[in-house]
Amino acid sequence: MKDIETPEEKRIRRMAKKMRKEEKRKAESLSDVIAYNNLNNPFNDTNLTQPFVWGKKLQKEGKEKLSNKEIEKLHMEKVTKNIREMEELRRNREMRRMQKEDDEMMARDREKQMYGDFGVVEYKFHIKQAKERTKIRLKENRPKPIDML
Repeated sequence: MKDIETPEEKRIRRMAKKMRKEEKRKAESLSDVIAYNNLNNPFNDTNLTQPFVWGKKLQKEGKEKLSNKEIEKLHMEKVTKNIREMEELRRNREMRRMQKEDDEMMARDREKQMYGDFGVVEYKFHIKQAKERTKIRLKENRPKPIDML
């Protein structure tokens, strides 16, 4: 199969394999989320990567008989849920920002349409005023050289 595939098919196959591998790696560890390890962290905590087990809370919830593996699994589920929630909040914030920009742009366009010919009207008004000033100066016998033209 590999011998007869085109270069594009080969590239697609390799990219799919790479994506599967990346997803598997992300699922197995939280190294992307937690940038510290037990030896290198600003908190000087040698058990940083291990989940904190709150015995009294587990006892209150009736989960004191869970194994460490099950507790770690619950912890991982909570962490992934929190990460998904944060990503959703980021997406929502970005969507609101983009919506606000779109609204502002639409408002500018509406204003431009409403007052678009305002510049032309203003220009005509200034020309008319200049002509009126010229007439007044000629009438009052105090012309400027430009008035004679």
